[in-house]
Amino acid sequence: MNPSSLNSKCIQIATAAIFCILFSSCTQTPHPLTGQRAPALQLDLLGGGTLDLSEHRGERIVVLDFWATWCGPCRAYMPLIEEVAAEFKDKGVVLYAVNSGESQSDIRNYLRTAAIHSPIAMDLSGAASIAYQADFIPQTVIIGKDGVIYRIYNDGSASTASRVRIDLKNITQ
Repeated sequence: MNPSSLNSKCIQIATAAIFCILFSSCTQTPHPLTGQRAPALQLDLLGGGTLDLSEHRGERIVVLDFWATWCGPCRAYMPLIEEVAAEFKDKGVVLYAVNSGESQSDIRNYLRTAAIHSPIAMDLSGAASIAYQADFIPQTVIIGKDGVIYRIYNDGSASTASRVRIDLKNITQ
């Protein structure tokens, strides 16, 4: 095989691989909880108060971002999802950062250097993570005003933040 055809073949293989990656991420199987009523959720908030999901039903769209301080992708994703949620605040969207199993002191230590502006709900027992099948974090859950899970994303990329923006645009119209 001559070098020109070898380069051409490599380009074809690379193009096919990129297409497969992009296509598979666009056609992911929906999370099993999508379209289901959101599991009941009552968690203490860092700094006081309680997140009671039932209080939002009929009034607000709730975005839950499951995360942990030790999770690098979570830390990179948090500012992105906060920015997206803030764009829709006037349309009844509220974001809660649901910390997965860490103590208040661990979270507070992290917050000394991190700029998180969302209320932080503490899932100390892991019950919320189990109920929402948050096996991988970050996990973003969009819950409609009707209390039904609209969409769940299991990665924390800039493209996920863009997809969340599109979803919120669609359900707030």
